[in-house]
Amino acid sequence: MIDTTKILWVPRQELVVCKTFAKEFSNQGFNLRILTRIDSVGSAAIQEFKTSGADVLVSTVSGAALALAQIPLIRAAKLAGIKLFFPSEYGGVYKDEPNTSLVQAKKSVLEAAQDVCLPFAVRSNGAFPEYCFTPPFGYDFAERKVTVEETVMPRPPGQQSVLLQTMTIRWLANVLKTIPIEQLQNEHFRIQGNVSIANKIMELWERKHDLNFRLTTAH
Repeated sequence: MIDTTKILWVPRQELVVCKTFAKEFSNQGFNLRILTRIDSVGSAAIQEFKTSGADVLVSTVSGAALALAQIPLIRAAKLAGIKLFFPSEYGGVYKDEPNTSLVQAKKSVLEAAQDVCLPFAVRSNGAFPEYCFTPPFGYDFAERKVTVEETVMPRPPGQQSVLLQTMTIRWLANVLKTIPIEQLQNEHFRIQGNVSIANKIMELWERKHDLNFRLTTAH
Protein backbone atom coordinates (compact mmCIF):
# COMPACT_ATOMS: atom_id res chain seq x y z
CA MET A 1 0.00 0.00 0.00
CA ILE A 2 1.10 3.58 -0.63
CA ASP A 3 1.07 5.89 2.37
CA THR A 4 -0.44 9.22 1.39
CA THR A 5 2.79 11.00 2.36
CA LYS A 6 4.65 9.20 -0.42
CA ILE A 7 5.10 10.75 -3.84
CA LEU A 8 3.20 9.87 -6.97
CA TRP A 9 5.02 11.03 -10.04
CA VAL A 10 2.78 12.00 -12.95
CA PRO A 11 4.48 13.09 -16.19
CA ARG A 12 2.76 16.08 -17.71
CA GLN A 13 2.68 15.30 -21.41
CA GLU A 14 -1.05 15.10 -22.13
CA LEU A 15 -2.31 18.26 -20.41
CA VAL A 16 -6.05 17.54 -20.21
CA VAL A 17 -5.70 13.99 -18.93
CA CYS A 18 -2.86 14.88 -16.60
CA LYS A 19 -4.79 17.77 -15.02
CA THR A 20 -7.66 15.41 -14.24
CA PHE A 21 -5.35 12.80 -12.76
CA ALA A 22 -3.29 15.35 -10.80
CA LYS A 23 -6.37 17.03 -9.30
CA GLU A 24 -7.84 13.74 -8.14
CA PHE A 25 -4.53 12.51 -6.70
CA SER A 26 -4.29 15.75 -4.71
CA ASN A 27 -7.89 15.37 -3.53
CA GLN A 28 -7.05 11.85 -2.35
CA GLY A 29 -4.24 13.20 -0.17
CA PHE A 30 -1.24 12.02 -2.19
CA ASN A 31 1.93 14.10 -2.20
CA LEU A 32 2.23 14.80 -5.91
CA ARG A 33 5.18 15.69 -8.12
CA ILE A 34 4.68 16.52 -11.79
CA LEU A 35 7.32 15.97 -14.46
CA THR A 36 6.92 18.64 -17.15
CA ARG A 37 9.41 17.39 -19.73
CA ILE A 38 11.72 14.47 -20.48
CA ASP A 39 15.31 14.94 -19.34
CA SER A 40 18.33 12.77 -19.97
CA VAL A 41 18.58 9.63 -17.88
CA GLY A 42 21.48 10.95 -15.82
CA SER A 43 20.10 14.45 -15.29
CA ALA A 44 20.03 16.27 -11.96
CA ALA A 45 16.22 16.28 -12.06
CA ILE A 46 16.09 12.49 -12.19
CA GLN A 47 18.55 12.23 -9.32
CA GLU A 48 16.37 14.60 -7.28
CA PHE A 49 13.41 12.28 -7.74
CA LYS A 50 15.60 9.40 -6.62
CA THR A 51 16.42 11.11 -3.32
CA SER A 52 12.86 12.32 -2.74
CA GLY A 53 11.45 8.81 -2.49
CA ALA A 54 9.04 8.44 -5.42
CA ASP A 55 7.32 5.04 -5.43
CA VAL A 56 4.93 5.02 -8.38
CA LEU A 57 5.10 6.49 -11.86
CA VAL A 58 1.72 7.11 -13.50
CA SER A 59 2.13 8.08 -17.14
CA THR A 60 -0.41 10.21 -19.00
CA VAL A 61 1.42 10.84 -22.27
CA SER A 62 -0.69 11.25 -25.38
CA GLY A 63 -1.44 8.40 -27.76
CA ALA A 64 0.78 9.97 -30.41
CA ALA A 65 3.89 9.72 -28.20
CA LEU A 66 3.44 6.46 -26.31
CA ALA A 67 6.79 4.95 -27.30
CA LEU A 68 8.73 8.14 -28.03
CA ALA A 69 8.06 9.67 -24.61
CA GLN A 70 7.71 6.62 -22.39
CA ILE A 71 10.72 4.49 -23.30
CA PRO A 72 13.25 7.14 -22.10
CA LEU A 73 10.98 7.69 -19.10
CA ILE A 74 11.15 3.98 -18.27
CA ARG A 75 14.95 4.00 -18.22
CA ALA A 76 14.97 7.08 -15.99
CA ALA A 77 12.35 5.58 -13.67
CA LYS A 78 14.47 2.48 -13.21
CA LEU A 79 17.46 4.60 -12.17
CA ALA A 80 15.24 6.67 -9.87
CA GLY A 81 14.12 3.58 -7.98
CA ILE A 82 10.48 3.61 -9.05
CA LYS A 83 8.74 0.50 -7.70
CA LEU A 84 5.72 0.46 -10.03
CA PHE A 85 5.02 1.95 -13.45
CA PHE A 86 1.53 2.52 -14.86
CA PRO A 87 1.96 3.16 -18.61
CA SER A 88 -0.36 5.54 -20.39
CA GLU A 89 -3.38 3.58 -21.59
CA TYR A 90 -5.86 4.47 -24.32
CA GLY A 91 -8.58 1.92 -25.01
CA GLY A 92 -8.33 -1.73 -24.08
CA VAL A 93 -7.30 -5.20 -25.19
CA TYR A 94 -9.56 -7.08 -27.56
CA LYS A 95 -9.61 -10.47 -29.23
CA ASP A 96 -8.23 -10.38 -32.79
CA GLU A 97 -7.17 -6.78 -32.28
CA PRO A 98 -5.73 -5.19 -35.45
CA ASN A 99 -1.99 -4.58 -35.24
CA THR A 100 -2.21 -0.80 -35.48
CA SER A 101 0.60 1.64 -34.73
CA LEU A 102 -1.03 2.36 -31.35
CA VAL A 103 -1.07 -1.34 -30.43
CA GLN A 104 2.56 -1.71 -31.53
CA ALA A 105 3.57 1.30 -29.44
CA LYS A 106 1.87 -0.07 -26.32
CA LYS A 107 3.66 -3.40 -26.78
CA SER A 108 7.03 -1.73 -27.23
CA VAL A 109 6.55 0.21 -23.99
CA LEU A 110 5.92 -2.98 -22.00
CA GLU A 111 8.89 -4.67 -23.65
CA ALA A 112 11.08 -1.72 -22.66
CA ALA A 113 9.92 -2.02 -19.04
CA GLN A 114 10.65 -5.75 -19.06
CA ASP A 115 14.10 -5.18 -20.57
CA VAL A 116 15.18 -3.02 -17.62
CA CYS A 117 13.20 -5.07 -15.05
CA LEU A 118 10.91 -2.18 -14.13
CA PRO A 119 7.71 -3.57 -12.53
CA PHE A 120 4.60 -2.34 -14.32
CA ALA A 121 0.83 -2.58 -14.05
CA VAL A 122 -1.37 -2.21 -17.12
CA ARG A 123 -4.90 -0.87 -16.80
CA SER A 124 -7.34 -1.32 -19.67
CA ASN A 125 -10.07 1.17 -18.88
CA GLY A 126 -11.73 1.55 -22.26
CA ALA A 127 -12.05 4.91 -23.93
CA PHE A 128 -12.39 8.28 -22.24
CA PRO A 129 -15.78 9.71 -23.35
CA GLU A 130 -14.34 13.21 -22.94
CA TYR A 131 -12.09 12.34 -25.88
CA CYS A 132 -13.93 9.77 -27.96
CA PHE A 133 -17.28 11.55 -28.26
CA THR A 134 -15.73 14.13 -30.57
CA PRO A 135 -15.66 14.71 -34.37
CA PRO A 136 -12.31 12.90 -34.95
CA PHE A 137 -13.98 9.75 -33.59
CA GLY A 138 -17.16 10.20 -35.60
CA TYR A 139 -19.30 12.03 -33.02
CA ASP A 140 -20.09 15.44 -34.50
CA PHE A 141 -22.80 16.76 -32.20
CA ALA A 142 -22.68 20.25 -33.70
CA GLU A 143 -23.60 18.80 -37.12
CA ARG A 144 -25.99 16.24 -35.55
CA LYS A 145 -24.12 13.38 -37.22
CA VAL A 146 -22.49 10.17 -35.94
CA THR A 147 -20.27 8.01 -38.13
CA VAL A 148 -19.24 4.50 -37.05
CA GLU A 149 -16.05 2.97 -38.45
CA GLU A 150 -17.35 -0.56 -38.95
CA THR A 151 -14.12 -2.08 -40.24
CA VAL A 152 -11.99 -1.18 -37.22
CA MET A 153 -14.41 -1.79 -34.36
CA PRO A 154 -13.28 -4.64 -32.07
CA ARG A 155 -16.86 -5.03 -30.83
CA PRO A 156 -20.12 -5.04 -32.82
CA PRO A 157 -20.43 -1.81 -34.87
CA GLY A 158 -20.70 1.23 -32.62
CA GLN A 159 -20.42 -0.67 -29.33
CA GLN A 160 -17.75 0.47 -26.91
CA SER A 161 -16.78 0.60 -23.26
CA VAL A 162 -16.15 4.05 -21.84
CA LEU A 163 -15.03 5.29 -18.44
CA LEU A 164 -14.74 8.88 -17.27
CA GLN A 165 -11.24 10.12 -16.47
CA THR A 166 -12.31 10.93 -12.91
CA MET A 167 -13.63 7.39 -12.38
CA THR A 168 -10.40 5.92 -13.74
CA ILE A 169 -8.18 7.91 -11.40
CA ARG A 170 -10.42 7.25 -8.38
CA TRP A 171 -10.08 3.54 -9.07
CA LEU A 172 -6.32 3.89 -9.37
CA ALA A 173 -6.00 5.98 -6.20
CA ASN A 174 -8.07 3.47 -4.24
CA VAL A 175 -5.94 0.57 -5.51
CA LEU A 176 -2.72 2.34 -4.51
CA LYS A 177 -4.10 3.05 -1.05
CA THR A 178 -5.39 -0.45 -0.32
CA ILE A 179 -3.17 -2.97 -2.13
CA PRO A 180 0.56 -3.52 -1.51
CA ILE A 181 2.77 -2.55 -4.44
CA GLU A 182 4.17 -6.07 -4.67
CA GLN A 183 0.70 -7.43 -5.49
CA LEU A 184 0.27 -4.92 -8.32
CA GLN A 185 3.57 -5.55 -10.06
CA ASN A 186 3.45 -7.04 -13.58
CA GLU A 187 -0.34 -7.39 -13.54
CA HIS A 188 -3.01 -6.46 -16.09
CA PHE A 189 -6.23 -4.90 -14.79
CA ARG A 190 -9.30 -4.75 -17.01
CA ILE A 191 -11.78 -2.12 -15.83
CA GLN A 192 -15.32 -2.44 -17.15
CA GLY A 193 -16.94 0.91 -17.79
CA ASN A 194 -20.28 1.76 -19.35
CA VAL A 195 -20.88 -0.26 -22.52
CA SER A 196 -23.11 1.41 -25.06
CA ILE A 197 -23.69 1.73 -28.79
CA ALA A 198 -23.83 4.75 -31.06
CA ASN A 199 -27.62 4.52 -31.40
CA LYS A 200 -28.08 4.69 -27.63
CA ILE A 201 -25.71 7.64 -27.30
CA MET A 202 -27.59 9.46 -30.05
CA GLU A 203 -30.91 8.68 -28.39
CA LEU A 204 -29.78 10.16 -25.08
CA TRP A 205 -28.44 13.29 -26.78
CA GLU A 206 -31.62 13.73 -28.83
CA ARG A 207 -33.77 13.37 -25.73
CA LYS A 208 -31.73 15.92 -23.78
CA HIS A 209 -31.50 18.55 -26.53
CA ASP A 210 -34.65 17.76 -28.54
CA LEU A 211 -32.64 17.26 -31.74
CA ASN A 212 -32.52 14.59 -34.44
CA PHE A 213 -29.30 12.83 -35.47
CA ARG A 214 -28.32 10.69 -38.41
CA LEU A 215 -26.11 7.61 -38.13
CA THR A 216 -23.85 6.50 -40.97
CA THR A 217 -21.44 3.57 -41.23
CA ALA A 218 -18.03 4.05 -42.83
CA HIS A 219 -16.62 1.01 -44.65
